[in-house]
Amino acid sequence: MAKDIRQTLQQFLRIEGVRAAVLVGRDGFVLGSATLEDLDPDGIGATVASAVGSSEVMGRDLDLGRVEVQLLEFERGRIMVALADVGMLVLVAGQNALVGSMRLAVRDGIRALNAALNR
Repeated sequence: MAKDIRQTLQQFLRIEGVRAAVLVGRDGFVLGSATLEDLDPDGIGATVASAVGSSEVMGRDLDLGRVEVQLLEFERGRIMVALADVGMLVLVAGQNALVGSMRLAVRDGIRALNAALNR
């Protein structure tokens, strides 16, 4: 299972501009990661879990349902978060990453991660 998760996460690094792919549990603990540079997966996990929690409250309060995909755009990059069965898939990317490519890869990658996690 761990090998399947690692391989799936490494696939995301093939997308131009993606610097890290991290699978994070709902509690913020990292279940798996792949990075191209010196990024802290544990720090990413803790920060993203908190941010998604806030987004979930917003969705609930506005009666919009659960968070599926969250895209954050910053001066120097993007973060995409997608919910999986047991956690969240987080992609950290530079400004040059194409959001459409990231979305397509996340859609297919979530399926692969859910299958690996449910074995």
